[in-house]
Amino acid sequence: MKLAEVFDCLSTAILVVDDEGACVYANEACQALLVRSNRWLQGQSAANIFKTNEALVSQIQSAQKIPQSIVLRELDIPLPDWQRSLLLDVNISPCPSLGASALVLELIDRKEVSKLSHDSNTTAIFRAATRIVRGLCHEINNPLGGIRGAAQLLSLETDSPEIREYTTVITHEVDRLSNLLNRMSSGAGSIERAEIDIHQPMAQIAQLLNAEFGSELDISFDFDTSLPRIEANLDSLKQALLNMIKNAAQWALIGVAESGEEGSRAGICLRTRTAYPDLRRSLMPEQGIQIQVRDNGPGVDPAITDQLFLPMVTRREGGTGLGLSISQEIVQSHGGFIELDEPDGLAGASFSIFLPYHCVQMERAS
Repeated sequence: MKLAEVFDCLSTAILVVDDEGACVYANEACQALLVRSNRWLQGQSAANIFKTNEALVSQIQSAQKIPQSIVLRELDIPLPDWQRSLLLDVNISPCPSLGASALVLELIDRKEVSKLSHDSNTTAIFRAATRIVRGLCHEINNPLGGIRGAAQLLSLETDSPEIREYTTVITHEVDRLSNLLNRMSSGAGSIERAEIDIHQPMAQIAQLLNAEFGSELDISFDFDTSLPRIEANLDSLKQALLNMIKNAAQWALIGVAESGEEGSRAGICLRTRTAYPDLRRSLMPEQGIQIQVRDNGPGVDPAITDQLFLPMVTRREGGTGLGLSISQEIVQSHGGFIELDEPDGLAGASFSIFLPYHCVQMERAS
């Protein structure tokens, strides 16, 4: 087996330079990290590849003059063509088998490492919170049945219209609370799956929102209709999408009301694209679909960004704090995940739902 084939299987970015300081090899992870093709990188000098960070170029040149291992931490490397920057740890090691001054550069994306740690902590907290909430739901649901039964018996034994009105209120409120508890504890629901076109339930949800909000809300679509069908439970996935899309619509309307600008309109955009495997964070091990739900509302309060998907956490007055939590669990049961997109300078908030084409059975929070 060729060494290059081994390096291409790694999620760590590897770049090899020869005696002259020119790139002779960059694995696939390195190409993705630097947003440069192998054709562009081959033959380019390290000084040109990393020209936006003079300290790194200087250390590479030093390691070539006097072969030595060098570890550099948290280097800021702007990518000028894409208006963003990388925060890298760089391990420089001599590679005498390729030449006296040849080097191997291991590029570690600090932002991805931070995301990995954040994902792990968030998942643990999410599962713990879900177990607590389900336990509470079970304990609260038991006496609710007794309260409802007592109210019904009291209604049958009284001739007073006023008391019957009160017992009707009690029964109605108990049913409402019971439905809320069932929603909190139901999780992902049925695990039966079939192949579906993801655009169909999204179009149906858009029709529901048009009926509910009418001309108050503009809904735009940016669908890649060439995307393959995915394995999913239609009912549960439709519920997850409804939670996400309706939440975006409500925040878009709030944004318009708060702005007070004449002629401003609430709007959401639904977008689908191919999603590639996220091997570094191990969130989705195969190719799939990315569904982006964007609104032009006031955006997400940074104070609750890390808690968005926990039960009972809500940004909206009158909200239950269940929509995002339930949606996350449904999507995770399909082998995918939901995350808040990084700010891109546009107004509002944007969430992305990632779903693999073929369902990967995940451990459920129970």
